[in-house]
Amino acid sequence: MDIYLTLASYLISINKDVIVVMCGWGSEQYIQQLSHQFESKGATFRYLGQLSQSDSVGYLKVADISIAHYSPDKIINVFAASNKIPEIIGSNTILLTNAQTKMANEILPYDISIQYEASISETFEPLQRLIDDRQALIEFIARANDYYQSNYNPRITTNRMRELFDEYL
Repeated sequence: MDIYLTLASYLISINKDVIVVMCGWGSEQYIQQLSHQFESKGATFRYLGQLSQSDSVGYLKVADISIAHYSPDKIINVFAASNKIPEIIGSNTILLTNAQTKMANEILPYDISIQYEASISETFEPLQRLIDDRQALIEFIARANDYYQSNYNPRITTNRMRELFDEYL
């Protein structure tokens, strides 16, 4: 949670309204603790509970920024084909992600994410440029949308799956 708190603190420090929306599992006590931590920094905190994938993507589509962090200490995180990254890329949302995953390395040349090696604070300067330059933000989102349409639209993924299954049948 530290990376989320750090990002929220930064955005508040540059006079941005911050609404943190979280979903998934969590004990009531833990959710209350998170709420208190974010609200003490000046952010609004909303916990939505468990959501369907389509509902969570719906929330991504109205978000300005989303973080996809995968602990590089777990080997599966380094090599896994994340569904969260394509969901964010396809949602017109700025993706912040750590650079240690195969997926992050794959998308790096397309300039459709802001990546960090060790600390979320490494994203602050490029994020600030997108916040300050509307045209740069529009171009960033357009590149992400193009990448998503070229690599993850349902027609392409369905055809890829058919090819894979046909190969093994």
